Parts: sequence; C-alpha cells; structure tokens
Amino acid sequence: MAVDGEALPASHTPVGGSIPRAERGAVHQEAPYWRISDLEIVHGPYGVYCDGCDSNVFARLATVAVGTKHPS
Repeated sequence: MAVDGEALPASHTPVGGSIPRAERGAVHQEAPYWRISDLEIVHGPYGVYCDGCDSNVFARLATVAVGTKHPS
C-alpha cells in the first residue's frame, strides 16, 4: 500500500522551515501498541511522525522523495 503526502499542508515547507506538530508526517501517530507494515510513503514533509508511541512495530516501510522539494 502507498500513502502519497503531496497534498499535505506542510509538503511544500522550505528546508529548515517550521512545520506545526499537527501537520507532521504522512503518517502522524500518537498512540502505543500499533503495528504498521508493508507501507510505501511518497512525498510529504516527514514519512512517519510518532509521539508517545511506546511498543509500536514498524516493519518493511519504504520512503520515496520524503522531505525533498518537489518540482513546480
């Protein structure tokens, strides 16, 4: 499965720019005991943003062009 973060509000933030916490990550998670696997994350300011994520499992994740400037 693929998640495309191109349309996220912070996707076009300049390198070094500030991104509000709520807009971080194509996958934004604030919960423990989750398993995320077999996921491709394309574009977006962050691949996975996780806060308070104790005992989570992340397996076989791939990122493509995450955190890079997109052509106009």
